[in-house]
Amino acid sequence: MPITLTSLYEIVLKEGSRLPERWHYELEEVEKILFQSNFAKLEKSNSQNISENGSIFECYCNHQQRQTIFITCSVEGMTLDFNEQSLLRKHNEFAAKLHIELVKAFPAYNVQRVPAIKRGSGIFQYTVFGDGTIKELDLEKIVFDAKSEFQRVTVAETKSNGKLLLLDWVEHLSDKDDNYTSVLCGLKRGLSYRGKTILILGCGNGAVLHQLKKLNPRMITMIEKDEMVLTACRTHMRSCCGDSLDQYDSENHKVIVGYCLEYLHKYANEGRQFDYVINNITEVPIETPLYAQTNGKESMTSRSKWQHIQEVFSQCLKVIAVDGQILSHIASDGNHKGIEQFEHCMKELGGKINVEVFNTYVSSFGEIWKFCCIRKCNSSTKD
Repeated sequence: MPITLTSLYEIVLKEGSRLPERWHYELEEVEKILFQSNFAKLEKSNSQNISENGSIFECYCNHQQRQTIFITCSVEGMTLDFNEQSLLRKHNEFAAKLHIELVKAFPAYNVQRVPAIKRGSGIFQYTVFGDGTIKELDLEKIVFDAKSEFQRVTVAETKSNGKLLLLDWVEHLSDKDDNYTSVLCGLKRGLSYRGKTILILGCGNGAVLHQLKKLNPRMITMIEKDEMVLTACRTHMRSCCGDSLDQYDSENHKVIVGYCLEYLHKYANEGRQFDYVINNITEVPIETPLYAQTNGKESMTSRSKWQHIQEVFSQCLKVIAVDGQILSHIASDGNHKGIEQFEHCMKELGGKINVEVFNTYVSSFGEIWKFCCIRKCNSSTKD
């Protein structure tokens, strides 16, 4: 498939500038610029497509250069979607020239261009940061890609972070994310695992298990629902998991393929307790309110995620020892509203707990990530 490059332009009236009386005729200025570059309006677009709110939609093509521009024009401003099958250098040259021409034509407007987005390159290169904004990856080769019962599991080689594990095309860990594991486990804070019992929820990449096995714990129990993740990482990401996933059972560790919540309920009913519970299965939604409202209706996706978070932590509190700790990731530092709602969820758990929050930069995420340590209030503050 040929690579398609897309540049987006936004033309918005400058603050304090007066709206032109014939605002929709600003489209004529763009048309002049495009005609000079051998673009022609599509026939179906000759009778302007006008929506109920007065917005105008038009399409222009330069067939010889395989270029297309879609325009949306409204009283608030104008957006251009410039698509081209071309080399990146050639595309950027024309896109920059078009940007200059638009700036000249609209002195009362701010004209901004989003850098080129690449499509059809064979390896999809886009995901999102923790706040939901677009992020471009640097994947060079896919070494494993399959869909399990639960999710799409992918391992890719990258230019800057070695091999990278993606679950449903969201980064989870790379060869160079030791910081993530160290902060999640409290290793940089000097937590001691010697002679301790540990419950790991998720972390199917094996990195946490591999690190903690070196610290002489009494017993590590790890629960991961997706065996495909375990298999993919055991085969392709041994720099993270070492040989720790080669065997699921030894004298000081046990890997269980199953649902974490089911085992949390089971252990709570049995009265079983752990010195540490390490949680990596909760996902803080990128949404503003708790149980976000959409068109006046509650978002069930958001609601189920927050309910899941509360249920996981509620059960974790039942299985940690009096002086035990729950160690967990939270979310991207940029997901401000999600973090606020996470704090609200912690307060809603009932019972008194102490929550400490820690930050670290995660290389493959390209951003700062938040983690926490949770203790019961009647526990000692000593590590």
